[in-house]
Amino acid sequence: MWKRELPELARPERTVGEHSISVVVPCHDYGRYLGETVASLYAQTRLPDEVLIIDDGSDDETPEVIEKIAATYPDICWMSRRPALGAVRTFNDGVSATSGDLVVILSADDRVSATYLADLAKAFDEASIGFAYPETRLFGACQDVWPARPFDWRVLARANFVNGSAMFRREMYERVGGFDERFARIGKEDWAFYLRSVALGYKGVPVGSCHLEYRQHAEPSRNAASVCMLFVTRWRLYQVAPGVVRLSDFVIGWIGDVRRSVTYWLGARVHRER
Repeated sequence: MWKRELPELARPERTVGEHSISVVVPCHDYGRYLGETVASLYAQTRLPDEVLIIDDGSDDETPEVIEKIAATYPDICWMSRRPALGAVRTFNDGVSATSGDLVVILSADDRVSATYLADLAKAFDEASIGFAYPETRLFGACQDVWPARPFDWRVLARANFVNGSAMFRREMYERVGGFDERFARIGKEDWAFYLRSVALGYKGVPVGSCHLEYRQHAEPSRNAASVCMLFVTRWRLYQVAPGVVRLSDFVIGWIGDVRRSVTYWLGARVHRER
């Protein structure tokens, strides 16, 4: 079920050659946060050209929240479907249903700073730049700041430092073939997407003048994985991005996963025994 655009809100005129921007907001049982997310998009210094919310089989108040949002922002589009098809399928469906030259996928529980779209869009001054990523600020169950690290594909092959709401070129997305549904069950589909983009000759650009507000929940997220699952993920990354993820990257990255897991387990055990 779709809600199509009604008369648009006022937006600044784009200069010749300026990119159009689409934002896809996937939502599964995050209706309680959705209003904050959308409000942050409509508070941008550079408004998006289109916003699409996809309710992926939510069992909470998401449908009612979307109705209220649509009444407040009459140019917004939304799609509701049953049953849920999962994050990766939702990402691909959302990108396919929009038309902007540049795309951002923003989780329904996150927010963005006021210059997010404007600052990231400025980074695409070369055809080889496929994606731009900001600083990430964690809030909610824990707080932290992850700076936008300098782009180095050799580092990216071992650890993902690009958040899932980075801005990317539609052209790159189409060449890569979208988000790989083989990662649907194990997560890390965004990491695989960036690595496959690098394999095609694209590069990323860090942007430190804006930030993603990344909500942390007390319960584990879908990206929380066991050491065994991370082994499977890393092996699959090695398979889908040949020439970028080398065997040494797989081995060194896996050793790092084991060390972090052991450190976390020991810390949790000490905490329980106190």
